[in-house]
Formats: sequence, C-alpha cells, structure tokens
Amino acid sequence: MRNSVSAPTFDSHAVTGQTPGELDRLEYVDALPELIPHPRPHRVPLGAPVVAGGWAVAADGSAPGTVVVVLDGARAYPAETGISRGDIAAVRPGTPEQTGYRAVIPTGDLLPGGHELRAYALDADGWHEAGYRPFWLAGVPLTELDRVPRRLRVRVEQVVDLAPDGALLGFDVPVPLGRYALLTGWAVDPGARSGVAGVVAFGPRGGRWSAPCDVLRADLRGVLDLTGDRIGFELAVPTADLGRGRHVVHVAGFDGDGRLFEGDVAVTLDVAGPARPFPAFPRRRPGEAPAAAEVTELNGSDEPRRAARGPVVLARGSVATVEGWALDRDGRGAATVFVMLAPQDAGVPPHRYAALAGYRRDEWPRTLPSPPVEDGWFAARIDTAHLPPRAYAMSLAVVDRDRRTYTCRELGSVTVVDDGSAGGAARRT
Repeated sequence: MRNSVSAPTFDSHAVTGQTPGELDRLEYVDALPELIPHPRPHRVPLGAPVVAGGWAVAADGSAPGTVVVVLDGARAYPAETGISRGDIAAVRPGTPEQTGYRAVIPTGDLLPGGHELRAYALDADGWHEAGYRPFWLAGVPLTELDRVPRRLRVRVEQVVDLAPDGALLGFDVPVPLGRYALLTGWAVDPGARSGVAGVVAFGPRGGRWSAPCDVLRADLRGVLDLTGDRIGFELAVPTADLGRGRHVVHVAGFDGDGRLFEGDVAVTLDVAGPARPFPAFPRRRPGEAPAAAEVTELNGSDEPRRAARGPVVLARGSVATVEGWALDRDGRGAATVFVMLAPQDAGVPPHRYAALAGYRRDEWPRTLPSPPVEDGWFAARIDTAHLPPRAYAMSLAVVDRDRRTYTCRELGSVTVVDDGSAGGAARRT
C-alpha cells in the first residue's frame, strides 16, 4: 500500500465523466475503542465518524493516485489510496490490485437525516466520478437534557437473531453471543399523533444503543390514528456487550432535540453460547455427557409429531429439530453443542449440525426430565433433504470450553427413508 493522501483541491467544475469503480464499503466508529462491523452501517449515529471506502480505476487502467470523497456535493475529504483490493482484481482481469481507497468523514456538525457520499478519482483528463453511497444520519439521545413531560406508546414486537453482516437468522429465539439482538417495533407520541426521532435501549451494564424511528408502518396508521406512517424502528443490541445469560434492557424514546420521554418498556433477552465451528482436531473424552434430548419432525403446517419411545424415522426432505439440555465438564450449561449423524457401517465422518446452546427456557417438553441448571438448553435444526436414505447413529457432542476436547452422548438411531412413509417420531435419552 502506498499509504498516500490525495493533495490536489477538488473542483466540481472539472468533473469530466465517470470511471470504473464503486464506493462499496461503509462503516462508522462509535464509542467502542476500535472499529467494529455493524449490521446496519448505513444508519449512522449523529457524531460518529464515517469510514467510507471503495475502489477506482483510472482511464488508462491504472490505480488512481488521487481520490476524494465528497459529502452532500459540498465537502471534499482526501482519501488514502493504494489500498489492496484483491477481490476486485480477481473478478476484473488486468485490474491492478492496489485500486482501493478510504476516507474518514466527520458527522458532528451535520443534521440528522439523509446524506450522500460520492467518490472522484483524478487523472490527466480531470476528475471522474468513481462511486456513490447514501447513508442515514440518526439523532442520538442526550441524557443530560430535561425529559419530555409525557409518555410514549412503545411496543417491541419481535427479537431477531441478526448476523454481523445483516442476515436475519432467527425470530423470537435466543441470540448467540457475538451476534446482534435486533429489536423491532414502533413508538408513537400520542400528543403529536406521530412517530418520534428515535428509540434507545439501556442495558444492565450501562450500555446504550439507539436507532431512528424511520420504518414505514402504514399498517398501523388507521389503528393508532396517526398523522404519519414512519413510526417503526429496528434497534440492534450487540450481545457481546451483554454476555451470555438472561438480560433485561429498557427501551425508551427521544425527540428531535435528543430529549428522552418519560417511561420505558422492559425487554428480556436470552443470550446463548457463541456460534462456533466444530474444533479442527479435538480429542474425545471418555464417559457420557450429561444430557437429554428429543427429536421432532416438522411437516409444513402440520403439527410437530413426537413419539415417546422407539427409533426415529424421518421422511427425506422433512425438517427435524433436536432439542434438550446438556452440561459441560464443569457441570454448567454447555455453550457449544453439535448433533452428529454418522452413517452406520460406512466409515465416513458424521454430518454435524451446530446447535443454539447455553440458554434458559421457561417452558420445555414434559417428556424430557428437568435440567439440572437453568441455562443448559440447546436446539438444532436438521434438514434431511441432503441426507442419503439410510440408517444413522445419532449422538450429541458437547465441546469443552478449551475447544480441545469434547464428550459424546449417544442418542440412538435415525433412519431417513425416501418413500414418504415415515411417521414423525421422537426419542428421549
């Protein structure tokens, strides 16, 4: 990397066209000590510096030496150039690898709302546009201000398991440590009959996370007698700031000046163990892992089917869940659990299915014995569409905290059949 910073002054009148490129990377720096990925990077908290980056190719096919990123068509920020973009070189033969650029954009003196970034690269013919990226600057609560003397109507409708890349992985389920709990819902100021600037969640350890109320909820306009439709919110809470276990966060609203309204709503979040791959070279410890499990076959809209005894038979293409509880070597709820299906008499590695593990349940199937600890529950989903029809030995692998050893629990056998004649079954062990 050349680690250069563009020096020439940007002149919008000298823009003569476009050049290949994209402004494809956007992130912001919040109160954490280092830059971390956010699942909604286009929603930037007011005051957080934006880190914008991308790639560009000059007219002669070389990597440009000078790039600026322009905010709202008015403010130009010089970009660091010469950054390696091997991903672009791989899909564009002949493109130099050092085509990347990056610029830091301050937001402290901007107004909340929509903003845009455009990148321009300089060559012998003048400036050429090389990328475009909009973002939304969201207001933040200012706890030092006096509160608004009235209460909001706030409702959290759903808790979503959100991956760091923004993928939705589950709804109203425990969220693995290291991912995000996305709280979705709505907030209304009854006095104004409209939405508010945003909502904020206060965590039990002093954490604070905010989001704008900018989601269109036309479905509620007539129900709530509103003058506007943008009352919804999507508030991401990083589970890394909470830790494994059960937590209560309090969600409140704030106005355009950052003043909090009176009152809040409490939301309970269950954080499970981290989602990790099976260790590369683990050693199996002797003995059985303390555990109990049940298999349930799911068939579309049909009721889940269980059987208290007998082998498990699944129709190929059906989806089954294995749920239960398991303890680690220290007698605590296991945080890393895998369900394994090993083809019988085949001598090949087993199929492994990672379970969401190490969380609390208030209700559980009474066909299972009560767990010795509250946070020992797990659940795994098995899609049989990719399993060859045959008999499998099913077992549970409980990985120790050091990720060097694990303990197994045999769960019996599973037979996948291809004729659709399987009856849903479950097995306790």
